[in-house]
Amino acid sequence: MKRRRSAPRRSLQVPSAVALTWHSKRLEEESYETGDLGLAIGFEYGPMTLTRLGLKNDRVRCSVSRGVLESENQQKRCTGVETAIGADALKVASDAVKTLFGTQRKVKNLDFNEAAEALSDAGDQRASVIRQETYAKTPAVLAARNAKSVLTAKSDARPAAPDSCARWRV
Repeated sequence: MKRRRSAPRRSLQVPSAVALTWHSKRLEEESYETGDLGLAIGFEYGPMTLTRLGLKNDRVRCSVSRGVLESENQQKRCTGVETAIGADALKVASDAVKTLFGTQRKVKNLDFNEAAEALSDAGDQRASVIRQETYAKTPAVLAARNAKSVLTAKSDARPAAPDSCARWRV
């Protein structure tokens, strides 16, 4: 019985920011100044292949496709503070993403917060959910919730009956 090949996956191809961060830290450790080294991000949508190269327990994941090549072309269009989206990715993007990237298909200084806020404000439901979940887990919000629960517990406390000074139990 022959096995059918599955259809190639469609996904976004984005160059790794982790690699740049790792190299930047290594350069700083070796006393090289990285200064305002930025990150140019380009991405595209389309079929891709994924494979692992190497020996057992020492493999590297690799992806080669037209989408990967096009994401690199999008990256080349950027300065160190820009993010570019490919034409195919823009075709399947939500209206909020199309508005965010505009006709030039590039955005300056786009980080997670900017993207979540811009897309959420433009009515993208997934961005709204992600934004709420992310902000709900930030230390400031968690601290505020804890403070609120402590205040609520104190306001629910009753004065001690025998003490005429009306001290509150905590």
